Amino acid sequence: MQKPENVAQIAESAMILFGFFFILFSWPFLSNIDNQSPQFLFAYFFIAWLVSIFFLFRMTRRYHSSGSDSDKKAG
Repeated sequence: MQKPENVAQIAESAMILFGFFFILFSWPFLSNIDNQSPQFLFAYFFIAWLVSIFFLFRMTRRYHSSGSDSDKKAG
């Protein structure tokens, strides 16, 4: 994956992830899996939460690495 050229690309990917996880945790989507077992729902929430934390972690690392590059160029 290419390194983002500016902070706008990171903000755009953050908005896309927000929309994806908003749909993933929304009530209409969850009502379709409501008749599943409690173990399935627990696994679904845990895995979705884990994936969201992983993507947020990656985005913050990309944000800080791109910010430090621009600070080096300015200084």
